[in-house]
Amino acid sequence: MTNTRTQGCKCLTWARVPIDKLPMSEHHKDCELYKEERFVKVTFQGNYLIIEPHDADEYIEEGMVREDVFMTRDQFERLPEFDGF
Repeated sequence: MTNTRTQGCKCLTWARVPIDKLPMSEHHKDCELYKEERFVKVTFQGNYLIIEPHDADEYIEEGMVREDVFMTRDQFERLPEFDGF
């Protein structure tokens, strides 16, 4: 099955290097189709989850640290499921 998001893209053959613990993006950072979005990383007691910004208000308990992170939508969609704090 062909991925329509990358079909015909010239960056498919460009080298990529994984950054941090994020899944690799479908597009190279220099590709015109590479689009980062803002998400929110919530850290609590050494564990973290990355969520949509509109869901971040649910995580305001004492000791929780929230910070903006930027990644592509496809990276966000491939993050592992959150098991809880």
